[in-house]
Amino acid sequence: MLSLSAFAMACARPGQAPAPSLAPQRPATPLELQLRLAIDQVVTVRGLKELEPVSAEELSHEQFEALLDSGTESGDILSRNSDVVAFYHKKKKRIFVRRDVPLEASSENVMSLQDVLTHEVTHALQYQHFRASIPEQFEDRDALLANQALIEGDATLVQYLCRALRRRESKEEVADQLVGFVRWFEREDEVDDAVETDEDPGSRAQRRLEESLTYAAGVRFVASLYRAGGFELVNRAFRSAPQSTADVLHPERYVAGVGRRTIASLVPPGGPAAPQVTLGELGVMALLVDCLPLRDAEEATRGWTGDRVLSAPGGADAPLLLVAAWEDAEHARRFEQVAKRCLSDESTKRTTTRLDGTVFAFATNVEDPASALRYAMNAVGPMLPARPPLGAVRLSPVPPRGTELPVEAEGEVLSNGLWRSAYLGLTAPLPSGYSRVPNKNKSVLRIEHPSGERVRVALLAATPTKSPLRHQDVITGVVVGLEAEGFSTSTKGSGLTRGPSGDAQWTAWHASKSGVGVEMRVATVPWCGGRVLLSVSVAWPSTDKAGAAELETWATTLRPLPGEAPICAALRTQADREAREAAPAAAPRSKPSSP
Repeated sequence: MLSLSAFAMACARPGQAPAPSLAPQRPATPLELQLRLAIDQVVTVRGLKELEPVSAEELSHEQFEALLDSGTESGDILSRNSDVVAFYHKKKKRIFVRRDVPLEASSENVMSLQDVLTHEVTHALQYQHFRASIPEQFEDRDALLANQALIEGDATLVQYLCRALRRRESKEEVADQLVGFVRWFEREDEVDDAVETDEDPGSRAQRRLEESLTYAAGVRFVASLYRAGGFELVNRAFRSAPQSTADVLHPERYVAGVGRRTIASLVPPGGPAAPQVTLGELGVMALLVDCLPLRDAEEATRGWTGDRVLSAPGGADAPLLLVAAWEDAEHARRFEQVAKRCLSDESTKRTTTRLDGTVFAFATNVEDPASALRYAMNAVGPMLPARPPLGAVRLSPVPPRGTELPVEAEGEVLSNGLWRSAYLGLTAPLPSGYSRVPNKNKSVLRIEHPSGERVRVALLAATPTKSPLRHQDVITGVVVGLEAEGFSTSTKGSGLTRGPSGDAQWTAWHASKSGVGVEMRVATVPWCGGRVLLSVSVAWPSTDKAGAAELETWATTLRPLPGEAPICAALRTQADREAREAAPAAAPRSKPSSP
């Protein structure tokens, strides 16, 4: 049917302007207005042009759920999580929004319609620009999750940067926050609770981990690339996508091009057929969370380079064969310690393990396990030379934020009980019998010796500062905190002792509450040329002389790692940038006078 406006244009004489349309213009809906604003913001922030018009439609709850389910099953939706409020549909090339998304967020944890639309507009532009680089099929689920983390991480970063643009906040500070101060397993308690309460803890914990990886670890991964080279570097990552969840969890591994080791079939030719899968670092982690807290499982799977699992049907007595490869012998030994404790079949005693350098293999309910393990270990291909996918890229360390240190500062505990924080440039052995416990008061390491009522505690913290921070300032803060909790304190002495970078100042005092006495000692050590003050605190019951000796000895075992610590490099870079920003603009040179 020919419209009135088209008829007027057809009847106009050559050279004559067409008659104005008499049809009334429909006012834009709130969704259309918000969408246009979101497109403009994303184009500005992300730097991708709108190659095709991006449209959006609001759906009722029932319509939304029906389309979401059908799109997820057919692969027409890039990815989703359990509480999705909007999605981009690849086939329909449209954004669908659940009705009643608020125009303004009521709190930091609630997304406004603008947040939702900037996220989904980014997905639309991703698909317009990188369609050829987004595979339809993946080698395994681990590679699929890695690709989804890149896609969702990019959209989530743009969402946060657009919010910063609207609030006139620093994009650099937003990126620093996402990389350094947001844990990828923000819902750690939900993962641990799933193991305690669910009928199928493995599947529920796996879903929680996958959601956290896709969004929280994904945005951390993309923000790391953004800090190193802006969105141009992120664009290159779409063309050389991460190949494993290990790449996403450890962006430095991805830019270094560590890669995955090839592992062939675990069944000899002519052997019985059985399902074989690659779990990836995240999948191996999920195996451990019904035995370990998530934080410990995450630490035990660091250094993954490949795995393959054969799991035959048949219930608890079914054969299970696992082989996993690691970056170095240290990471392999640490996983071996955990795997023997968490995966062993104590009921049948038919579990056999083998460790050879960087490869660990595990078998249970397998006939001739020695032969099976030997064949499985021989199936692991060699570690290939690193091939950096983005060329010469270096990820810069995140500077502290006030007195808060990045998550990276917490370091890791190695198989031999040695704690190492590459970020702080420090290492120290854990005393025998001590174990790492959840941190408090923004400390980077907290260890305890559980011995009934005689619990001994050691604590290491680091307080970055732009102005000189004295030892007495730290002591005052500790004493004020104790007295606020009802302790009475009295100083017992002070002095100097040897620290990792020279003399450490220390103060000791007695604290008591409800008739229970505790001895405490705090030593402070200047670090990074005085820009950081390390604080080593130890505490033990007054009656525990052995604990006193152990902890005082431990406090002297801190040692610096070779080279400049990343925290020092980050603070130096930050100071240089602030000095440049504070420097007055150079006066223009006057032109020489004409002769």
